[in-house]
Amino acid sequence: MSEKQEDELLLKAAKQEAAQAGTSGGGPPSAVTRLTKQPACIAHGTMRPYQLEGLNWLIKLHENGINGILADEMGLGKTLQSISVLAYLKEAKGIDGPHLVIAPKSTISNWQREVERWCPSLKAFKFSGDKHEREP
Repeated sequence: MSEKQEDELLLKAAKQEAAQAGTSGGGPPSAVTRLTKQPACIAHGTMRPYQLEGLNWLIKLHENGINGILADEMGLGKTLQSISVLAYLKEAKGIDGPHLVIAPKSTISNWQREVERWCPSLKAFKFSGDKHEREP
């Protein structure tokens, strides 16, 4: 799916949701989630505005039940944005997991450290090895 097609799909879904909420007769239309500050359980620092934009985009994808790929230049905080959406799900939606992060073997230890650093309330553990090593 192209980015333009994805945007059109998101806009269509948002319009349908607003229309359904507006015609239900019960109260105001449901609000679209828009965070202006990072989840409280994110520790160790402050997210930058562009990282909050990425987090809001990830939240919107989740709310609309669609997938996306968070991709930009190195060093802009994709790992933190990914961890922060898990923190948001835990904090705001009560979705505690389990969540599965699939990463190359060369980066899996870094992912575990980053989860423990940025969101210590999430329980992270590394599951890797060959078939024999993974057997209980």
